Amino acid sequence: MPRRRDPVPRARAAGHWLGGLLLLGFLGGGVVVAAVLLWENLDVRQLAPNLASTPGPLPDPEPPVSPGVQPGAFPVVLLNSSRNQEFFPDEAYYQQSLGRWRRLIEGLGGEVREALSVEDLRTLTPLELLVLPEAPCLSGEEVSAIRAHVGGGGGLVSNWAVGARDEECEWRGWGTVGDLTGAGDVRELAVREALYITVPGGMALSPGLDPGTRIELHPEPSLALHLPGPRVYWSDWALNPAPDESGGGADVAVTTTRNSAGGRAAWFGFRLSQAATPKDSLKLHRLVQNGILWAAGRALASPAPWPDGKRSALLLIEDVEAEYKNAHAMADLLEDLNVPGTFFAVSQLVLDDPELGQALARVGEVGSQTSDHTPVAGLTYQDQAVRLRRSWTEIRGWTGSPPGGLRPPEEAFDANTLLAWREAGGRYVLAVNQARSGSPEIHRVRGGDPVVLLPRLVKDDYNVFVQEGAIRADRLS
Repeated sequence: MPRRRDPVPRARAAGHWLGGLLLLGFLGGGVVVAAVLLWENLDVRQLAPNLASTPGPLPDPEPPVSPGVQPGAFPVVLLNSSRNQEFFPDEAYYQQSLGRWRRLIEGLGGEVREALSVEDLRTLTPLELLVLPEAPCLSGEEVSAIRAHVGGGGGLVSNWAVGARDEECEWRGWGTVGDLTGAGDVRELAVREALYITVPGGMALSPGLDPGTRIELHPEPSLALHLPGPRVYWSDWALNPAPDESGGGADVAVTTTRNSAGGRAAWFGFRLSQAATPKDSLKLHRLVQNGILWAAGRALASPAPWPDGKRSALLLIEDVEAEYKNAHAMADLLEDLNVPGTFFAVSQLVLDDPELGQALARVGEVGSQTSDHTPVAGLTYQDQAVRLRRSWTEIRGWTGSPPGGLRPPEEAFDANTLLAWREAGGRYVLAVNQARSGSPEIHRVRGGDPVVLLPRLVKDDYNVFVQEGAIRADRLS
């Protein structure tokens, strides 16, 4: 006869229950450890590519410090010409353009009155700034009055094809543009798919703009000059000079000149309405405002890009990843040259070589390329925080010093990357910034803490071969 089941639960022996609890605890701990290891090491893009996140747009950096401007009003004369108004097919365009210029000038403290005739131009005083927006059609008398004003020590701001046509709006040539700017050659840029200007640092037109700021314009008719020396220039997307395609070497987009009598002239090879986006419009307005203030003789002050008036800085780095032992040779070389370097290590690859960690730390600093070189951009904040904190801890244990820099795999990052790296203890990121400027950027993360982005502009082997698939000689060059 089968044994009857007791309907009343009976207490088990203490040892029996303790053994069960220990087994459950062991299994639970194993699950937690496995989950952590999976969290830190699994690349979701390989497991389920369709579920993988993609990086969002680059976060906006903190804007540059606005320049200090000499207080007080200054007199401005704005040419309002019916002849130039009739030149443009859109009857409303010319007055709208004058309105844009007037608002920019008045925002700087300029007191604007209009000049309606050549007689008005002849009565200008050297203290008055003459502004000629979109003025291709000028009579010979008007051109003479403008030259006399600048030659007598007055200020001038002009743009685009100033004076390229006569009083009947018939073609005259580029002589007036060349005369007012001192250019040896003036060219009209061929229509391009995309149009950019780049503003270097350390110029009269630079305050309030990051050094190497790129501004995108609508690809409308624009002019380029051939002039030597530092200049605001027409560029490609990556900040490389892009002169006129006809072969004249003209790439100057904006210029400022000063004569022996103290006359100042600023010229812009585009129109205010050409900014491609609202952000580009703000940068373009800052550039034009700087030109207005300079031509008016108003003082500007802004922080220098680098300490002690230096124009640039050089960062020497080496990625320490596959065949990481080769970094010993670089460390020895830098030590012999007494030159500091920065090494970005894939931490899981190098932990078994503590001697290398000490050698690298002795000649410079050691940063992170994450633990396993798996891209982090596009992952959630929690994912990135775990991965970056792990690598930060590994680098600190390997070298004895906490890492300040992160070189994210594929140089891809997002707002979560900046926050996670800052909260792990990092201070800066070395990556691309889509060539929007050639200078370090300050990003503020949650709580207001700063993270510096050091941008790389020149393409490397990964960009050229992997991302762009370039194999032909002309693409490689």
